[in-house]
Amino acid sequence: MFPAFVDLTTIATSDIATIIVLTVVAVGGVKLGYAYFASRILSWTKGRAPGVVKKTAGGFMVGAGTYLMVKA
Repeated sequence: MFPAFVDLTTIATSDIATIIVLTVVAVGGVKLGYAYFASRILSWTKGRAPGVVKKTAGGFMVGAGTYLMVKA
């Protein structure tokens, strides 16, 4: 991000702080969203959670791996 969008010869402390805040909000916001939806899914499936959630997650992982193999 730095060399492409920010002139490193004129960067100020406020620019660095802005970049850090934007990065934390962008990455942290996505991770908080993942955590929220994961907790909702687990509470929604209650007793079936271990089997159903693990099988569904495994299916997504296999699908993603297959996609990457076919794409390469």
